[in-house]
Amino acid sequence: MPMTSPDGTDGEPDTASPATVPTMGAHGFLGAVRRFIESAGGFTLHHRTGEHVSDGLSVCADPGATLRFPLDEWDDAQVEHWFETWAGHLPGSDLHLGGWLDPVTRWVSFDVVRVYPADRRREAVRLGHVHRQQAVFDLGTGRLLALAGPVAAHGPSGP
Repeated sequence: MPMTSPDGTDGEPDTASPATVPTMGAHGFLGAVRRFIESAGGFTLHHRTGEHVSDGLSVCADPGATLRFPLDEWDDAQVEHWFETWAGHLPGSDLHLGGWLDPVTRWVSFDVVRVYPADRRREAVRLGHVHRQQAVFDLGTGRLLALAGPVAAHGPSGP
């Protein structure tokens, strides 16, 4: 299950998803996730396939599940625990795992996200406001949709 950048091009040749942790090993998966965060800026993994979700609007579904830290304080054990915990909650749901790197602050965020079809933008924005998010990420265009206040101009990355 290759991770693909939001612009549709392949990222690192690694295959990484919650489903591949047992076959890759946690160390290989975490290395792939970190390289992808640093090179592509972010991702959303489909809850069933572990593949990159490339269409729709991604918005944090549960702020209480967010793991956030400065990139230079990356802790493999903490990231592994987050993925193991939340990947186990996804089966049977319509939620996904996402991660992004804010290019201005260099903070990493891992979120449990909901992906809305592009034609349901109003619902995605409403959920973002309810959860006091800075933005909703358009996976199809690779652009952030600012919800309130200034949001740095992100390229192909996002929440």
